[in-house]
Parts: sequence; structure tokens; C-alpha cells
Amino acid sequence: MLSTSLLRYTGHQSIRGNTILTRGRSFWDVHIDRSHAGQISLGVCIDAQSANQYIGQSNAGYAYNGSSGKKAFSGVAQEYGPKFGQGDTIRIMVDMDDRTISFCKNGETLGIAFFGIPSKLFPAFSLYHANDLITLRKFGTY
Repeated sequence: MLSTSLLRYTGHQSIRGNTILTRGRSFWDVHIDRSHAGQISLGVCIDAQSANQYIGQSNAGYAYNGSSGKKAFSGVAQEYGPKFGQGDTIRIMVDMDDRTISFCKNGETLGIAFFGIPSKLFPAFSLYHANDLITLRKFGTY
């Protein structure tokens, strides 16, 4: 397991994983251990993702946002699923063969959020508030 938190308020901070997704079907589960306002974004990004922008704020990332339940890419947020926050577990599912991204909340599949994704992506997440805490619980293939 891997846990991370934002130790002090500095605005949006994004972290990109080091696992490169180029083929096959991968998933990972993220548990929201502590969230003050749900301003957590979970998803994937390309190399160019800025650490000072939330995932989905630019065309470098694709995300599901906890405070709104919306999906975001290139700064455009669209209706997608329910809000999520403290105590929830979100599964991110990336199908590099079909080039899609889907999410689940607490075991409930929310459907495909994004189609036509780039051929090289990295797991990513964004935190906003000091002391928000998430844990990567599982990483695998499906």
C-alpha cells in the first residue's frame, strides 16, 4: 500500500505515478482516508502534467473529481457520477487496448468516462487541502 497526504495548504498539488500504461487493462483502488471538502481528483495523465494543476485542468490529464462528481479533461468538467469523499474507495480502470477510462465508486461501476485516450499514460491524483490523505490499496489487471 501507498499513502500520501498534502502536509500544508499550497493549492492544487498533483502527483504522477511511475507506472507507464501503454497496453492491456489496468486498475487501481484509491481509498479516501481523509478529505475536508472532497477536492481530490483521481485519474491519469501524460508526461506533461504540471504538479501545480489539478488532474483534468489541462489537456495533460483525465480525472474524476470528488467535490463535484464530474469528469474533467482540458479544463472542461462534465456530469459523470456521484460525489466522493472521506471513507469512499474509487477504482480507476484504464483499458489501453480500447483506449477508455472508467471509474467505480465503492464497487459500483459508473461507466466509461473517456474515449480515445493517448497511447501512453500514468496513474495520477491531485489533492487540495492540507492533511487530505489517500491510500493506494490495490493495483492490478482485469
